[in-house]
Amino acid sequence: MRAAETHAEAIRLIENAAVSRATWQSALEAIAVVTGCRTAQLIGFDPASGVSFNIMTGMDPEALPEFIRSGGADPRINSRVRTGFVRSEMDVFDDASFTPRLDAMRSPEFADWIERNSIGYSRLVNLFREDDCLIGAGVLRDSSQGDMPAEQRKRFDALARTLSKAVKTRVALEGEQERLVAGTFEAIGKAAFVCAADRRILAMSPLAEDMLRRGNWLVASNGILVAAHHASATDLALAHTDAFDSNADRRAHGATVLRDRNGSPLFVRFQPFPAIEALRIRRAVLVLPSLLNRRVEDLAAVARQVFGFTATEALIAAHIANGAGPRAIARLTGSAESTVRSHLKRIYFKAHVRTQVELATIMTGLA
Repeated sequence: MRAAETHAEAIRLIENAAVSRATWQSALEAIAVVTGCRTAQLIGFDPASGVSFNIMTGMDPEALPEFIRSGGADPRINSRVRTGFVRSEMDVFDDASFTPRLDAMRSPEFADWIERNSIGYSRLVNLFREDDCLIGAGVLRDSSQGDMPAEQRKRFDALARTLSKAVKTRVALEGEQERLVAGTFEAIGKAAFVCAADRRILAMSPLAEDMLRRGNWLVASNGILVAAHHASATDLALAHTDAFDSNADRRAHGATVLRDRNGSPLFVRFQPFPAIEALRIRRAVLVLPSLLNRRVEDLAAVARQVFGFTATEALIAAHIANGAGPRAIARLTGSAESTVRSHLKRIYFKAHVRTQVELATIMTGLA
């Protein structure tokens, strides 16, 4: 296939990846062919977890987690990442900007990763950046390939422009999905926020807007979702961060209780936002607040201490003691009924009971 044909095919795959008619993997493989490189990469960073995704073609699958473990995503170690963080959108940069000897001194493990994976010449570009998100792309040559010819550099720079447009198209489509989900919560009469990793509000239902206007538990500060009262600020920030942590135990994280100035509680659950496909360019989280009555809150607090329940498990157990069944609890907490029933299985195990009646009995005994 001639160079012009492979270039056109790469453009087609990139544009199709933006609208889920092709995979980003296939688009990157085409970019590697066009530029004569072994590896093409698409990588995303957000403030909650550092690397939010990392796709690299032509690499051993084990190389990707090793990249993280060796410090490859840390800008204090990897000068490729450090340079990317200070460059503007669509700035192209290469080996002339990097400090490999200093990188090796800061992390011998990362230097070993570079050597074992034969990382040679690199040419990188920032495709998209916002306060909560940086998306970059690049091509890497095998150390045996030597420098990158000028013509192939030009091809990469041209494809980078197409890739940037594709990433921005995907971000726009994700924004539409966020607004549609917020609209769904409007239809069922529930408050819901869609927030980015920095707690910037991307979309919200009308009831969520009303909650912000009242300002009892939550407010918006320069578009950022924050607790209305300082005492709850840390709890909200930690629970939000946990929702983005791919290593966190989902059963133990993603929920907190906020209080208004009178001490009235608000249960807030955090749910990672579903991706349109396997890769979501800009990660987001659903923030689902629901009111608690005092009896439920007090029972949940005691149950966490007595049985070692997570915040979510304790809340479900307290609702059971208050007379609610799984369907009602699902409605109260904004969960699927199947999710509530899955939590109940773990609750039964921890509390050494077999039925809702037994659970309600021992929970009532804690009051």
